[in-house]
Amino acid sequence: MSRKMDTDVLVIGGGCAGIRAALAARKEGARVCLVSKSNVGSGSATAFLDQLVEFTALGVTAGEEDKQHYKSDLFEYGHYVNDPQLIDIYVKGTAEQLEYLKDVGLEVTEKPQMLPSHRKARVLRGKGEFGTDMLYKLKDKAIEEGVEFLEFASVYEINKNVFPSFCKIAQRKINKEQPYEFEDISMSFKSLVMASGGAGQIFSLSTNPLGATGDGTGFALQLGAELSNLEFMHYLPLLVHPINGFYIISSITTKGKFYNTKNEEFVPTLPEELLSEELTVQQGYLLLEVCQWIEQQIIDGNVTERNGVYWDGRGHIELIKEKIPNSYNKLLKQGLDLGKDIVEISIGCHQMMGGIKIDNTGSSTVPGLYAAGETASGFQGAERLMGTGVMDGLVFGELAGKNAAKYALANKKKETEKTYPVVSEDGKSNQITRESISQLKKQLKEAMDKILITKDDQRLKAALVEVMRVHDLINDYNINSQPLSVRHSLSELKNMVLTSLAVIELSQARKETRGSFKRLDYPQLDPDLTRPISFLLDDLFLPNHTKKHVY
Repeated sequence: MSRKMDTDVLVIGGGCAGIRAALAARKEGARVCLVSKSNVGSGSATAFLDQLVEFTALGVTAGEEDKQHYKSDLFEYGHYVNDPQLIDIYVKGTAEQLEYLKDVGLEVTEKPQMLPSHRKARVLRGKGEFGTDMLYKLKDKAIEEGVEFLEFASVYEINKNVFPSFCKIAQRKINKEQPYEFEDISMSFKSLVMASGGAGQIFSLSTNPLGATGDGTGFALQLGAELSNLEFMHYLPLLVHPINGFYIISSITTKGKFYNTKNEEFVPTLPEELLSEELTVQQGYLLLEVCQWIEQQIIDGNVTERNGVYWDGRGHIELIKEKIPNSYNKLLKQGLDLGKDIVEISIGCHQMMGGIKIDNTGSSTVPGLYAAGETASGFQGAERLMGTGVMDGLVFGELAGKNAAKYALANKKKETEKTYPVVSEDGKSNQITRESISQLKKQLKEAMDKILITKDDQRLKAALVEVMRVHDLINDYNINSQPLSVRHSLSELKNMVLTSLAVIELSQARKETRGSFKRLDYPQLDPDLTRPISFLLDDLFLPNHTKKHVY
């Protein structure tokens, strides 16, 4: 039997954007339920990155006089395809969110520091395991305020054809002897905040946790919302062992030596025209050179079984201990000594810079659907300014939650009775296994890996063929005809496919090179494309769908 629940505002995602949205919605007087795939405090990117980066960076406006400078930094670094209204909201909101964090007991460094591409010292460091501590403290506050939590729970279907809106949730029971025992929940809601993180898991290597499968963007497409800027991604050289996805800062990475499996050395070098540029510009160029070289080694087959090459930083151990002591010690505990050992690295996705297109209220193009954090699009542009991730989630989480609550409460009077429609089980009667889903996810990742860094028409078409092959294999499987323990996995795969198709479609539409987006067949920037491109999927079933690129 399915348990029935109802709420005013449903928040999907247990990271900083999701909890901040839940708190803001509750403050407006709405009933709020937050759904998280894991326990809040460990499973989202907010906490996951505690284990993968040197420290949590918080880019906070350094006083009133810095607001215009910060706006300019964000807009220029985003190559002018980000939304000036959203940049303005972010810059005005960072100081307020910092005070909010301090009020709940979080500590940051007092002296701001300068990070690459910031023209002013405005980046603070979070102390300790900052992401994890933040989530637990915000969760405690949310529970105190009356927010309801469904942890270890995954939304696997959303229906917005009725009012109130309706979704299906599979919640895993905590039972070590039966790890795939789930309870089915039917949830009625009046507005929805998507704060489910990014889609790093459409690639083989990522700093994103396993749950970052593009659920927000995939469901948004199914609901008829526009996506934008998904062609832009922040990618990095990342460790594949002993901590998968671990990031060593670029100023150290670019100083090391690189070798492929043929023992051929690669030395990234600056062109003459960049020798007089500032250090951050030079480092960015060198890092791109490294990523493109690794990509070519993967294509040529000169890599390890984990698509890795070798990085040797042993000649810079004193700099490593000075600049990244936490990273050095974390890796040392895992048996890797950067002063003695050669490291296996590959290229991976750090952050998707596009997502659900939102306006200055946090609303998508679908009434009642809001988005925040990495799930949303518009604030980040063609490149990502360092130190903006957490504040992005907090600022736009509050914005989305507040307005989602207002929408829900304004529409509450329309409710006559709670409706839990009968869900159709039409489709293939045969069932798909978790093992098959896992294999199909691997096939999709391998296809998307080939267009992570550089793209051209041939590569994009090849990726489209492979992703469509996965799509065609699963399209007719009705989620509700599967065992409950499989439904959320199949739903994840469908959302990964839809998100991947949006990435490919938007990459095909952007016939230029801009910021992190590199097309070999269009190597120049096109001034006529200095704007976001949106993708709209009118029908879930792709053979009959209509797709539009909205300019």
